Amino acid sequence: DAYPQGVEGGFIAADASTRIRQVKPACCIMLGYSNGVLLAMGISDIEASEKPEKIVARIRKMLIDGHDRFEARHRRNDDSVVDVEINLVMVAD
Repeated sequence: DAYPQGVEGGFIAADASTRIRQVKPACCIMLGYSNGVLLAMGISDIEASEKPEKIVARIRKMLIDGHDRFEARHRRNDDSVVDVEINLVMVAD
């Protein structure tokens, strides 16, 4: 699995339906899930504060604008919450 150049720290790739397709090990550590568990999840499974409709709206915005950047809260495996900065960009498959 290749990650976009320059990506450090946590990285999650999701498809347009918000299903998680790729995870960098640092993200597994940060969220407390194994790679396999995260790959069976969708973004709404880890998002702690936004409704699924808002997540889809953010992806639509990113598809139109080419990017989006915002702060979010992700739910860890132990049910604690971590603040994260999200940089959405579309990458060719």
